[in-house]
Amino acid sequence: MDDLREKMKQLIRLQECDIKIRNAQAGIGENPKRIEEFSEKIRKIEEQVDQGSLQFEECNREKREIDRRIDDVESGLKKSQVKLSNIASNKEYAAALKEISDLEREKATLEDKALDLMERKEELKTAYDSFNKEAEENKKRFLNDQEKIRRNVTLLEKELKKLQKEKTFLRQAVDSNLLKQYDFLKIHKGVVAISPVAGSVCKVCNIGIPPQQFNELIRGDTIMNCPNCKRIIYWGEDKCYNGQPLNE
Repeated sequence: MDDLREKMKQLIRLQECDIKIRNAQAGIGENPKRIEEFSEKIRKIEEQVDQGSLQFEECNREKREIDRRIDDVESGLKKSQVKLSNIASNKEYAAALKEISDLEREKATLEDKALDLMERKEELKTAYDSFNKEAEENKKRFLNDQEKIRRNVTLLEKELKKLQKEKTFLRQAVDSNLLKQYDFLKIHKGVVAISPVAGSVCKVCNIGIPPQQFNELIRGDTIMNCPNCKRIIYWGEDKCYNGQPLNE
């Protein structure tokens, strides 16, 4: 009986190692996706910063164009005023006055646009500076998170190598017949092929064990399987298994 319990303890340790390997592999597999998610967030931040910069530059370009047109109108006004002083006929004089009036009206309209654009520029710059500061902080945080994930992957990979070596050692120690059954159940049941029974209930499938079978399980004379899920079972309240949980 004690020999059987020792065999079960070795098998339980192997399963615990397999579960740790599964968890490490899952962690390694999930991390590239998380890194890509952070990369996508950084890319979107950079796009938004670029868009804000483009909006500011476009407004700046429009302002320069309006300023150029104002300069052209002012130049036209000066020429019209010089021409006005050299006009002799009333008809030409009236036409020159109208030309000056039109240019002054155009200048006023352009100056209003220039003022609007100046205010727009200031608003865009304030918004851009504020967003850019926040974006840089977020980008820095995301890059730090990426680096933490990469470091975690490195640690998991080291842990995985260690666990795989441990698994090789543990498999050599497990009874060969038990190992065959364990490997078969792993294929069909997943990594959890062994389950403790507590209060006559299998802790994996949560189905009760018949009283007679439960009594046999407590005696520990033979390897037994759950009548429902077919996993290898052991009496989880046996003191010899203390400290050896299911570890799903």
